[in-house]
Amino acid sequence: MAVFVRLLLNYPDSILSNFVSGNHKNHIMMNTSLKLLLTTSFILLFSIGAIAKTDGELPVIIVPNPDSNENRSPEQIPFYAQIQGTYVILGCYSSIGNATVTLTSTAGDDYETIFDTSFGVIFIPISGNSGFYRLDIALPSGQSYYGEFIL
Repeated sequence: MAVFVRLLLNYPDSILSNFVSGNHKNHIMMNTSLKLLLTTSFILLFSIGAIAKTDGELPVIIVPNPDSNENRSPEQIPFYAQIQGTYVILGCYSSIGNATVTLTSTAGDDYETIFDTSFGVIFIPISGNSGFYRLDIALPSGQSYYGEFIL
C-alpha cells in the first residue's frame, strides 16, 4: 500500500496525463494498476478486520450435556458466554437458582465457583494463554451444560 501512495505522491502529473491523453497503452497499464491497488486494499482491509476481531469479544457456544439431560425434547439453553480480554463472561437469561461453574484448561487455568443466577452475570478470570478450555455448568436439578473454546 505504501508503494502505491509513494507512486502517487512522486508521479501525480504522469498518472493524470494517462487519463487526459488518449494513449491506449498507458490507459491499459493504469487500469491494471488500479485493479492491483483495489485488490491489495481489500486484502489488507479484511486482514486487519480478522486480526481486530480476535482481540475483541469471542462467543462461546453453550450446549446441553447429553449425559445429564434425559429429556429428548429441544430446550432453550439458559446460559450464554463470551471471552472478553482475560475474562470469560458467563450470563444467565433468567434466575434459575445456583449453578456450579467449573473452568478447566490445558493452559493451567482451573476455576470453580457457585453462580447465583439471580445476579445475571459473572466474570471468570483466565490467563489468556493458548490452550483448550472447557466451561462446565451444573444445576441442582441434575441438568448440566458445557462450552468449549480454544485460545
